[in-house]
Amino acid sequence: MDIDQLIFEIAEHKRDSDYESFFKLLKGRPFFCPVDPATIAGIPKGSSYRVQANDAIRIPFANINGVKLVPLFTFQGDKRLAKGYFEIEGLEALRMATKAPGIDGVLFQNKDNSWVGLDLKKIKWILATYGA
Repeated sequence: MDIDQLIFEIAEHKRDSDYESFFKLLKGRPFFCPVDPATIAGIPKGSSYRVQANDAIRIPFANINGVKLVPLFTFQGDKRLAKGYFEIEGLEALRMATKAPGIDGVLFQNKDNSWVGLDLKKIKWILATYGA
């Protein structure tokens, strides 16, 4: 099953087996995170760039019922990424969320309108279980 279909299945049915399959797919899989375009103006588009300690890249967080989530998309060409984005591996995105102050979790979104939200407690469990 592809990741977009898997996100749909989780959103619709919340089956443990689908969650397990999803968690296993995170390792090595790229996701795409939108950024505030003003904060990446000096970075050449389409080039590899390692974020430095003094970079101030801002992410427009998703706010669901007062919960602040880092939005991640499965498809690089998603129109919701049109203003700018960065690519990040799935487990690395979870690690990033655990280190960022004020973040409550991560929101994985497929090509359509389905999504899977993970809070920090679940993220820490995923990293301990699947992060090796």
